[in-house]
Amino acid sequence: MNSSKYASIILLSIGIFFILFIGKSIILPFVFSILFYYIIRSIRRLIDRNKFLQEKIPDWSKHLLASIILFGMFFSIVNTIVINAPNLPLEIIKHSKNITHLSSSLKGFLGEVYTLKLLNTIQTFDYSSITNYILSSFSTFISDVMLVIFYVLFLFFEQNKFKSKLKMMFKSEEKHTNTITIFRNIEHTMIQYIGIKTLISLISATICFFIMYFMNLKLPLLWATGVFVFSYIPVIGTFFAVILPFSFSIIQYGNFSSSILLLVLLSTMLLTVTNLIEPRIAGKSLNISPLVALISLSVWGSLWGFSGMIISVPLTVMIIILFANFENTKAIAILLSNDGNVE
Repeated sequence: MNSSKYASIILLSIGIFFILFIGKSIILPFVFSILFYYIIRSIRRLIDRNKFLQEKIPDWSKHLLASIILFGMFFSIVNTIVINAPNLPLEIIKHSKNITHLSSSLKGFLGEVYTLKLLNTIQTFDYSSITNYILSSFSTFISDVMLVIFYVLFLFFEQNKFKSKLKMMFKSEEKHTNTITIFRNIEHTMIQYIGIKTLISLISATICFFIMYFMNLKLPLLWATGVFVFSYIPVIGTFFAVILPFSFSIIQYGNFSSSILLLVLLSTMLLTVTNLIEPRIAGKSLNISPLVALISLSVWGSLWGFSGMIISVPLTVMIIILFANFENTKAIAILLSNDGNVE
């Protein structure tokens, strides 16, 4: 590949990212609608496993039921955060007297200077900005939810026409078959990833809820919901899922021993799930390099904020699948993959 081709690729990449950035309000809802489309199809297949439902209920009713289940789950998460998040600053003020107790118990161990620095960091930790950032991300999506539903409806209306259009686009049966295979691979990978990630996130959130509940941590449902949401974010998601309830527990408990125990229990559980259970369930379904996952997190996060972080992995995997099926971009797919096998 000569230098002019490299320059063309770089310029094309810059142009694409610029369009993705300025077109966020239109493109991001459409991307979510594609993911929701795949999830609804997956839920519909689960419904079809029941022979009675498969035979007696028309297809449109199954799609409607699957859509209600999906959007019901999403809005229950949003509702939990919206209801519980405003109580967080009130709980911090309520337990602020524990800061004084921490100060007196730590001075002999760390010294007055380091104690004041540590407690000042804890006391001034801006939960509100993090909460508001997450809420604003959800609010942005909620404001576009009608657009997402609109896109999803048209995706279902167009799916049969799209198949016939694809057939007309390619005179060669081989090219048509290859294109259909690409779309099926993307759908299979997306459904598998989202299904596994949702199951893992639900397991993690449930266990974390009971740990925090039995340790009498306030707002355990809010923190558990946070664990569920942050579990979708690669690399740094686990850190935020643990550090937020841990920081709050120091203020609530007024001692480090209970907070450290909470930190150890939550970290051990999440690391076990992430490093032992999830790989066993997922297997090699996601052929993506950990370094690429981290870079994609930064790229999509900078483009589309918190929403971009959540969907960074499926979007990158989708790109790898597409690149792997064209000779000119296959080398890039190999570079982005985990083991170089993109066949």
